[in-house]
Amino acid sequence: MNYTTIYCSIIENARLSVRTKNCDEYFESHHILPRCLGGYNDKTNLVLLTAKEHFLCHHLLTKIHPSNHKIHHAYWLMLNASSHTQSRDVLVTSSSYAYAKQEISKIQSTRWKLDNPNNYRSNKGINNPMYGVHRFGEDNPFYGKTHSNETKKLIGQKNKNKVRTDEHRKNMSNSWIGRPIIICPHCNKQSVHVGNMNRYHFNNCKFISLK
Repeated sequence: MNYTTIYCSIIENARLSVRTKNCDEYFESHHILPRCLGGYNDKTNLVLLTAKEHFLCHHLLTKIHPSNHKIHHAYWLMLNASSHTQSRDVLVTSSSYAYAKQEISKIQSTRWKLDNPNNYRSNKGINNPMYGVHRFGEDNPFYGKTHSNETKKLIGQKNKNKVRTDEHRKNMSNSWIGRPIIICPHCNKQSVHVGNMNRYHFNNCKFISLK
């Protein structure tokens, strides 16, 4: 399918029609050559389109210029953004929305990779600079902080409704294998659960007062 031919055909038909903005018929101004591609904001580069034509032209532009991020953003905005100056009554198909969503997700993912090269998911596991680093006590970013009651409630509801498969349970169990056992010097309690040990033992151990 020649998307450029279809696009030019819509533009030419609109140009040949005598169109003016009035109360009887609704039109939207469209830049024939998008400004992100060097198009000017003057009458020679503007054409009046119906809402359906305008939507279709922006969809065609994403096909003609598949690697242009701004073209895809413009199409995405037409699908989602509302404006008091534009009153579109276009039925968007699920395939059109899925296509736009998929393309905009690719753009956002690529941009996030470029902006955050050290935190991208490809750096997980042994490639993550924090792999194998355990941050306890004051080294933990959450040290000295507490969740609000509202947050605790939300976490509880989320975990309560979570369905764990047998594989998930097995992975959770295996995650504890190999963790170092720590011992409270006051009561000799042993555990691999560092959080609970720090909370109830060591400096907080109830047997300290008995010594």
